[in-house]
Amino acid sequence: MEKNAKHVLHVEINDDVRKLTIEGVDKDQQVVMRQELNEDELKDVTGGTISPIYRCSPV
Repeated sequence: MEKNAKHVLHVEINDDVRKLTIEGVDKDQQVVMRQELNEDELKDVTGGTISPIYRCSPV
């Protein structure tokens, strides 16, 4: 049976960051998810506006 546990990650970045890429790899170092946020998306999720939750999408 596959575990459906999730990890929660809290990340703080400074204002100089213009693009953020999050990548997950499995035990074999294969990329299993990747999510990129551009400058406008970073402003949306950090600027106090209501925005959808960004979920990492499978590769």
